[in-house]
Formats: sequence, structure tokens, C-alpha cells
Amino acid sequence: MRTLAVINQKGGVGKTTTAVSLAAMFGRWGRRTLLVDLDSQANTTRWLRGSHLELGEDGDRLLADALTEGTELPVHPSAVEGVDLVPSSGMNMASLDLVLSGEPGAQLILRQALHALPDRWDYVLLDCPPSLGLMSVSALAAANDALVPIEPKGMALEGLRTVDRTVGLVGDRLNPELKLSGILVCRANQRTRLTQDVVEAIRAKYPAQLISAYVRENVTLAEANSHRMSIFDYAPSSNGAADYEAVAREVIARAEGAN
Repeated sequence: MRTLAVINQKGGVGKTTTAVSLAAMFGRWGRRTLLVDLDSQANTTRWLRGSHLELGEDGDRLLADALTEGTELPVHPSAVEGVDLVPSSGMNMASLDLVLSGEPGAQLILRQALHALPDRWDYVLLDCPPSLGLMSVSALAAANDALVPIEPKGMALEGLRTVDRTVGLVGDRLNPELKLSGILVCRANQRTRLTQDVVEAIRAKYPAQLISAYVRENVTLAEANSHRMSIFDYAPSSNGAADYEAVAREVIARAEGAN
């Protein structure tokens, strides 16, 4: 089981879209995939829950419940074939950092919970919140790889350096298996000078980590979200589907080449 943390301290860079799209493509290729929603916005959960998982009903168990109670992570089938989901909700997750921060070894609670799961998935994708707080650090402590989606704008490189430093610290102190394995440019417009400059700056600093495929700006990705479908089901001939298939091929080749 290989665990990838999809992480960036900035919101709106395509993090959830990347986590969902990669999970969907992995599932299509026969890799059993578990997607864990660590974000208090719960966008992944809303995207993938389907009609069989209406949050808020009696009996629903969420990620925060399991982490605070020390019980097994709640795994539900998602609306995407081949992908299971550990759901969250904004109300529960918003206070989780505060609740867990006083626990000894709080950064390792998620890793322990993932290790306690049955060994039936090939990949676990962790959709991290747009911060470098406890949940993101916990994700890095549990992961083999950090995948950083970025939007090619002026402050992108500075934010990337901050994530890189955090990955290094977590690797040194909590998880020696962790590495920054991929940087993905999302919402790209290769015709603009800014995009070209940002990509070249990343290539100069992180040549081995920059994923050669990139994701173009594409409205169908947002539409797929609103319809609670993967881009491959909603618009299989779109640029978004083609881009994420290319990204998934590269990510999976890197991950499986490292095994």
C-alpha cells in the first residue's frame, strides 16, 4: 500500500480535483484506491459521497470521530468505481487540530489509524487542508510521497519552498520514508509568459520533482465536481480528462518504479 499526500498550504490550486481525478484514474486501471478527506471544507466528501452516503444521518461515522475516539477509520464506497472514501465534515474537522493537539504523539495518530486498516488497497490518497497545520503534518507523517499541485502565479515558488521545508522537517523527525516526489502545475495557460516563467523556475529548482504533464484550465473539471462525477465519467473527451490521465500515468510510474 503506497500513500500519497496531496498537499499545498494555499487553497484553490486544484488539490481536491487532483486527488479525486488521480484516485478515479487509479481505480480505472485496477489499482484499489482509498481517498481520505482531511480538509475541513469536505469538498472531496461532497464530490464523491453519492446518494448512498448522506452525511448527517444517524449512524454516519466520519474521519474526525475515528481519530478522536481511537477507533477504526470509517470506509465507505464512493460514487466513483474502484475508489473508497474516508469522509469528513466541516463541523467535525474544524476543531480537530485543537482537540488532538494535546494528545501525545498527535502527529502519528493518522498513520497509526491507516496502518490498522485491512490491507486491501494499493493506493491511499490523502487530500490535505490548505494549511500546514496538524492534519497536513499528520498526512506527511503517514505518507510515502508528497504531491504538490500549484497554480502558476507569482507567489507559487515561495509557497512551494515552504512546503518543501515542511516535508524535509517531517522526513527528518517523523517519517524517513517521506519524499517530495511530484510537483504538478494546474490551471496552466502555456501561452502566458507568467506560466512559462513559473514552470521554468520550478524546473530549475526541482528538476526531478516537476511532473512533465500539466493540467490546463478547464471548466469541465468544475462541472464534473458539481455533478458528483469524475472527469473521466463526466467528460471523457475533455482536456481535463486527457491531462489528468497523463498526470496519473506519470505519478503511478514514479510510485511503482520506487517500489
